This record gives sequence, structure tokens and C-alpha cells, in this order.
Amino acid sequence: FPSHDRGYKKTGGEFWKQFKEQKHTRELEYLKDRAVHIVLDNIVSPYVTVAIWQINDKEFRQYDEIPCESPFNNAPKAALKTCAWLRQHEYSDVVFIYGDPSANAKSTIDENGASFFDKFIEVLTEQGYVVERRIDRGHPQVALSGTFIDDIYEKNLHGYSIIINKKCHTSIEDYTMAKQAPDGTVLKQRVKDKDTGQSYEKYGHFTDTKRYFIVRILSY
Repeated sequence: FPSHDRGYKKTGGEFWKQFKEQKHTRELEYLKDRAVHIVLDNIVSPYVTVAIWQINDKEFRQYDEIPCESPFNNAPKAALKTCAWLRQHEYSDVVFIYGDPSANAKSTIDENGASFFDKFIEVLTEQGYVVERRIDRGHPQVALSGTFIDDIYEKNLHGYSIIINKKCHTSIEDYTMAKQAPDGTVLKQRVKDKDTGQSYEKYGHFTDTKRYFIVRILSY
């Protein structure tokens, strides 16, 4: 997996101007006495995004990632992968769920009108987990939230810090390579899959989950 240390070079125009792999990543231990926070982005291509965070005092720690590629890129299968992760880590406390507010919308193709989050949480509940939704009604303003989180990266704003586990290769690549659009939002450049011929947004998905999580946590 290429990254800043492995050949990816910042070329300007990055969305995360203050994220530096050498400074903001390290090997993290799983904190058994801390809650698990699951952050979702329901875009299906290139993957359904599942980011796993923990909080240690004022340190936000992205401990793991589950990019759920085809055929696991739907709500029930991504939820099953998440349950497997929770069991592997012997987690039995409340699971906090965050993510893209638009994924709360009722489906027009599901016979019960179930949203992406409804389907995801239903699987976790069936598997015996207690879930608390922490999904905002509206999206955090992109440019503003990006600048705010960059300030945490640069100067530990209000004493907060962000650390990404070194094993989160897909996330680190995303945080390094996501570009900024002229209006300050995340530039969602599309690329074409050589095998399927379908185009998709390569970067910005883990970037979005990070914004949803940190803005929601700090809004309490």
C-alpha cells in the first residue's frame, strides 16, 4: 500500500493540509476499557467505508478500518464484517454508530423502506449488540470541518489530538491523497475501473467518516 513514506508525495492542493503520516500515525494498541465507535459511509464503490475509532481522554484514535469491497459492499454484509471484528476483539459494550446523514433516508426500493443505517443496525442488534445512533440530521459543513480538524492536527486545538493506526493503509492513503476543490470541499475525482468499466470516486470516503465522527463527538 503506497503512502507518503512509501512513494506517495504530496503535490499540493491536499484537503488535509496538516495531516503528516510521520507525525500523526503510529502503532496503536486496542483499548479494552474504551468504547468502540463505528463510522460509516454508504457509498458502495470502491467500498462501503467502515472506520473504527476509540477515544482516550482527548486523543481520537482510529484503530482500524474495514473497506468492504464487492461482494460485501452493502449494509447487511458490511454489518456482518463489523460483527466479526467486534467478536474478534471480545467487545460486548454499547456500539456507537456515526456516519453520512443521507444514509438515514428511507429506501424507495426496500419493501419496508429501511435505510442503510436501519439495515446495518438491524444486523448488529440481531447479533446481540446494543447500538446507539449518533448520526446528525445534517452534514457538517465540509470546508469548515476540514479546517477545524486540520487545526487539531497542527496545534492540538483545545488539547485534542488525532492518531491513525499505522495498519490503516487505505485510510492513510486517503488522508494523504484526497484533494481540495476550489470551493474548499473534498474534490471527488472519478476514475474508471478497468475490469467493470464503472467510474467511482477513488478518494474522500475515509476522509468523510473522519469528519462525521470528530464533528459529532465535539458537538456534545
